Amino acid sequence: METPQTQEAARAALIDSLVRDLRPVRRLWPVNARLAVWLLLEAAFLILVVVSGSRPDLPEKIRSLRYVLEVIAFVAAGTLAAILALRAAIPGCEAAKGELELAVAMAAAAILFVFSEPMTLDVPLGGFIQAGLWCAFCTGSVAAIPWIALLWTVRRGAPMAVATAGGLIGTAAFFFSLAVTRMGCSIDDRIHFFTWHVIPSLVGISLSVLAGIAWLRRKSPATL
Repeated sequence: METPQTQEAARAALIDSLVRDLRPVRRLWPVNARLAVWLLLEAAFLILVVVSGSRPDLPEKIRSLRYVLEVIAFVAAGTLAAILALRAAIPGCEAAKGELELAVAMAAAAILFVFSEPMTLDVPLGGFIQAGLWCAFCTGSVAAIPWIALLWTVRRGAPMAVATAGGLIGTAAFFFSLAVTRMGCSIDDRIHFFTWHVIPSLVGISLSVLAGIAWLRRKSPATL
């Protein structure tokens, strides 16, 4: 038969079991602050491309409204994905269905801008592959550090929809990479850019979903 003493002992044992593994953690920065730091990192890549002179005709290209809109479209899609990814770290603040649909629509619109570029069919296959492999490598390399930074800051929270968070992290990093490599790549051809820039980015986003499932699950949520 239970007595007040045994009930109190059971309650104390339950509390002890709940708090035994708790550790102090730092409170997350607000979403806007974390986004600002991440955007500064991305801006550094864009500035590096401009000052490095990797594309000598860049000053002439930025006079083209179509070209500027392409870059802005990739940046806008990446920024929205980053905002939603950072919010995903906070339970109850995850992106709504309409926000995810907007992110997908913006990403699709950015990719469609690529098809406004001219198409060249007389490029030697060897040259197409050689130049393309380097561009695919650059696309992944430019996305790597922002992807790691965003994954780390999201993991510090308590993401619940980990697959969605992983996809948003990948979209943010790779769409900014598309903006950077669009400014740095001197080949203005829709087949080249779609094959060696967009497709590797889509593969990277798919892998980011798997990474989110593997690395964003937590045994115990962090203090928010």
